[in-house]
Amino acid sequence: TKSPFHDSTRKSSNVLELIHSDLCGPMSVSSLGGFWYYILFIDDFSRKTWIYFLKNKESDEILRRFKEFKSLTLTLTSILSLVQPP
Repeated sequence: TKSPFHDSTRKSSNVLELIHSDLCGPMSVSSLGGFWYYILFIDDFSRKTWIYFLKNKESDEILRRFKEFKSLTLTLTSILSLVQPP
């Protein structure tokens, strides 16, 4: 049997300070769009989760999705910083 995970001593104190990711697949059946894999990005602080579907798990596709995620989160944090008072 597997040992349980130990509680992490590292805790984030802000949104997007620490991101967890997980690559899953291949699934036993592809999606309607032909995707066999997915990658998750999870914000440690808020627990907000983003999912990106992948047709394969080649490094260029994974890197492309990570860059997409990074661009999205940078845009969102820029917008939030404009809206929220200092």
